[in-house]
Amino acid sequence: MPALLGAHPEMSHNYVYSLIIGMAVVLATDAERDQAFQAARNVLLLFMAASLLLIAVEPTLVLDTAYRQGLLPGVPRLTGLAAHAVSLGILGQLGLLCLLAYPFRRAWLNRLGWLIGLTVLFLAQSKTTWISLILCALCILGVRRGSAVWRQLGDPVRPEAGMLTVVGFMLAVLGLSLVLMFGDLGARLDTFLRSSEGAQLASLTGRDQIWAIAWQEWRQHPVFGYGPQIWEADFRISIGMPNATHAHNQFMDTLSRSGTVGAVALVGYALVLLALSLRHARASRGMSLALFVALAIRSHSEVPLSLFGYGAELLTHLLLLMTLAAASQRRARSVPVRPARAAQSAFPHPPTATEPPMASPGYGA
Repeated sequence: MPALLGAHPEMSHNYVYSLIIGMAVVLATDAERDQAFQAARNVLLLFMAASLLLIAVEPTLVLDTAYRQGLLPGVPRLTGLAAHAVSLGILGQLGLLCLLAYPFRRAWLNRLGWLIGLTVLFLAQSKTTWISLILCALCILGVRRGSAVWRQLGDPVRPEAGMLTVVGFMLAVLGLSLVLMFGDLGARLDTFLRSSEGAQLASLTGRDQIWAIAWQEWRQHPVFGYGPQIWEADFRISIGMPNATHAHNQFMDTLSRSGTVGAVALVGYALVLLALSLRHARASRGMSLALFVALAIRSHSEVPLSLFGYGAELLTHLLLLMTLAAASQRRARSVPVRPARAAQSAFPHPPTATEPPMASPGYGA
């Protein structure tokens, strides 16, 4: 609808691909989902391994030596074969999640895969990806082992684990209280915000300006938005931001690109994904919840739910849909079908034309 009715209508064959691929994905069975995750695991690990090997062959091709905003001073940022270091971090995170859900049969392959993936995440220096991987892994482990851990913490026969947890929590609260009382955080925060790194953080590394432009475009075209081509080269040149290939936020990007119609549809779609991810968390052994969390965190600064075309961002989205579709089919097959109750009557109903008469004792059937 925004492509046809937006302020700058534009139709392209790229808009059809996600529809065709998505229709195939939501028909996935358990076996097809397993094949997809294993294929994604293998391809992503090979992709990361090739990115690391190129450091020794063509370091200027895969390393950003001018990067100075990371937590690792003096360490070049790995871009690898991806378009950007952040994109490489996202693919690395997804590869490790696939490895966690579908490990190899051989232990040495699993160790090698984790070594490659963690090395790539370390060198990509994407702080958002680090946080996202930890939260996604906690979702998987929580669903798989949460009940057992809870029983262990509350075991009255062996209370050591529960006592250690309570003591650790108390020490953490005490340490935080001491820092707040005697750490002079106000002065340190003021000093940090006056620095270049603090200024970038306060402005969300310049994204606030992009969001302001997206908000302005929505106010000018509130119903169907600017149209799919809003962040193309001509528009970026006109606003003086050649690197702003999207609004760096899923909601703001949809709001500017597709207007109120697209934003309302996005919120509704996200709520459906959340409800289904929670509903099928146990059936998918935590993968549905982990993939949804990955998309939600990614949506803060990128556009992983955008369906105008296809790319590396679409992979996590498709794997989540396959997980939900396979779990929904399994749930539907497991629900028993209740037979319809026959209408009770004091007299037997006469036989119909397609129903043979009941055999009497005097006649053979």
